[in-house]
Amino acid sequence: MIPYDKVMTEQKGTVLIIHLSGCFGYKLIPKFRDAYKGFAAHTSVRIDLERVYQIESSALGALMVMRNFFGGDKADISLINPSSEIRKILELSQYHQVFKITNGPHPSQSGEAMA
Repeated sequence: MIPYDKVMTEQKGTVLIIHLSGCFGYKLIPKFRDAYKGFAAHTSVRIDLERVYQIESSALGALMVMRNFFGGDKADISLINPSSEIRKILELSQYHQVFKITNGPHPSQSGEAMA
């Protein structure tokens, strides 16, 4: 079953986690942008790509816009749980040089879930 294109946010302490699913492309970008707009004060951002099966070039651009929004080189942003195919795309695009790309659990800080 193909997951629906969806964006959900979760806050754990000062960490904003954005969960994406489906095809991360031009149709999902407005929801992605809305997911982080109100959180500029957060020091850490995690983009959970576990349920993303496809990433379009427009989404790569949206990730860079988000990085600039959170402070550019000073931003603490990780792309977490990408599939091996998504990881290859990110690495071919040299995104491992500007984002941390990791597999593993979400930050263990406490907080409340947000929808």
